[in-house]
Amino acid sequence: MTVAKTLLGSSMTRRAALGGMTLGAGAAAAGRSPHRAAAHQGGSVSSGGIGLDLEAWEEMHGEGEAGQSLASYEDGAYYVGLAAGVVVFIELGWEDVGGIPYADAVAAVEDLLPSDAGLEEIFDLPPTPAGPAGLFVRRYYSPTLEGLLASTPQTLTGAIGAVFQEDEGLLDPPVRRVSIAVARVR
Repeated sequence: MTVAKTLLGSSMTRRAALGGMTLGAGAAAAGRSPHRAAAHQGGSVSSGGIGLDLEAWEEMHGEGEAGQSLASYEDGAYYVGLAAGVVVFIELGWEDVGGIPYADAVAAVEDLLPSDAGLEEIFDLPPTPAGPAGLFVRRYYSPTLEGLLASTPQTLTGAIGAVFQEDEGLLDPPVRRVSIAVARVR
């Protein structure tokens, strides 16, 4: 079943189900690319994924297949989660090619973030005997995303975490998978 049908059902329009919480819709109405996000104070910011509405995401990646809590796009290349009709989680991986260099994985992640997202912190969690995968965490912040999500009932913020999974035992281990998520207030 497609994501739109699962989320929206047959009696509701996509726009009504998204409840006006779209980044791409306001920009499209203003004659700009639908991949531009409406800022909370009249400006705009572009995004390749995080912060887009479902319509803008599916315009770029086609219709997805709904799972229990995430939707799969492009034959499993992306797993996407929504909150209030906005993309707030993306997971992608390169296991089929043995992983990619860290710098390339960072570039792929940053292509999926709002253009005003700035890097705030980096955490290095090395592999251990009990947990053989190394993790790198990069925390970003987008003021535009925070403004957009301020009115959502899920208490989402403009903070974005990206967790990179690497193999152990190599001097420059490849990244096999990365998860990107918008932070929630506790």
